[in-house]
Amino acid sequence: MIDVNKLKEDFLGLYGTGIEETLLFFAPGRINLIGEHTDYNGGFVFPCALSFGTYLFIRPNTDSIARFASTNFSFRTELGMGELSHKQGDEWINYPLGVMDQFARRGFAMQGFDMLFSGDIPNGAGLSSSASIEMVTAVALDDLLHAGLDRVELVKMGRAAENEFVGMNCGISLVRSSGEREDRQAGLSQFIIDLSLPGVTVRPIRDLSGDAHFSEVFFDNVQLAGDALVGAEGSGWTQVNAELAFERSGPERIYSSIVLLELWIRLLRQSPVGQAPAAKVGRLAAHLAALRNMSITVTAKLAQGESPVVEAALVKDLGTEFEQMVPQLIEASMGVEPQGELEAELHRTLAYVSQMAPSYSLRGGTREILRGMIARGLGLR
Repeated sequence: MIDVNKLKEDFLGLYGTGIEETLLFFAPGRINLIGEHTDYNGGFVFPCALSFGTYLFIRPNTDSIARFASTNFSFRTELGMGELSHKQGDEWINYPLGVMDQFARRGFAMQGFDMLFSGDIPNGAGLSSSASIEMVTAVALDDLLHAGLDRVELVKMGRAAENEFVGMNCGISLVRSSGEREDRQAGLSQFIIDLSLPGVTVRPIRDLSGDAHFSEVFFDNVQLAGDALVGAEGSGWTQVNAELAFERSGPERIYSSIVLLELWIRLLRQSPVGQAPAAKVGRLAAHLAALRNMSITVTAKLAQGESPVVEAALVKDLGTEFEQMVPQLIEASMGVEPQGELEAELHRTLAYVSQMAPSYSLRGGTREILRGMIARGLGLR
C-alpha cells in the first residue's frame, strides 16, 4: 500500500509549493476473473478492479510546461506544449502523453502540469499497469480541464493512447533461431514482434458469426532488434509449453458458455418446471465446481515453477466437453419440456453459443492433440 502522505511530500520536494491546489487521483489495476475468450458467447467478460493501482499527484502550473516524474522509474522530464504530441522513445511517459494527445485531438487546450506518478502494480504481470497509468491521467485531465467526458469515452481514449501513440500492436512468435529443422524443438526461440514493422502482413480470419478472433500473419524479411528476444535463446519450446499450460487450464477455458447457463437458470427461476431441468442444472454445477478446482490447482503448480503439461491438457479436454455440453443440454431440455416464454436475449445467446461451440475444441489444441499428450504423460504411448 502506497503512503499518500509520503507521496505528497515527495511531490512538494520535487516541485515545491505552488499557487494552485495539488490534487490526488487514483486508478486501479484490473484482472479478468473470466478471461477474454468468453466474448465468444456475446461479448461478456468479468473484469475485477484491484486494490492496488496508480496514484497521481498533479497540479497546474503557469509555466506552460508538462513535468513528469515517477517513484517507479528513474526517467523524468519536462516538455513544452508543442512537444506533447511526440513519442519519447520507449519511456513510460508515453502512456500519459498518449492520453494528453487524445484530449488535444478532441479540441481541449492543454496547459502546464506538474505530475508525480506512483504505482504498486507489478509491471508485466498482466494486471493492466499501463492502462492504470492511462486512466488515472485521463480522469485527472478530465477534471482539471473541465472536459465533462463520460467514463466510456475516457476508456476509449486510453485504449487509443496505448494502441496508436505508444504502439503496442505486437505479437509473440515462436521461430527457429539456430540449428536445423531436424533438431525439432531445439533451437526455437520466442520474439516479440511489432506488427507495424515493414514486411508484416496481418489477415484476419473470420468465423461463421463474422467475428475475427484469429489472424494469419506473414513475415517477409522482417528485421528485429536484439531486445525482441523473449527469455533465453533456444528456450522457446520450454517457455511455450509453460504458457500453453496456463492458457489451457485458465478459467476462460471452462466459462465460454457460462452466460448462456446463467440466462437459462434465470428462466427456470421465473417459470415452474419439473425435476429434470433442475437435475441438469445440478449436473452442470457439479462439473463446473470440479473444473474450477482443477484449474486453480494447475495455476498453483505453475506459480511453483512446475510445468503441468498433462494436467493442463486434461483440464482443457474436460473443460471443452463441459462448454459444448451446456448448449446441448439446454436445447434438449427446452425441446422436451418447454419452460415458459423464451426471452430474446436467451434465444440470441443460445443460437450464438450453439453456432460457436464446435470451435471450442480447437482453441489451445484439438482434442486429438490433447489426448495424445495425456496418453504420453500416463505412459500409454
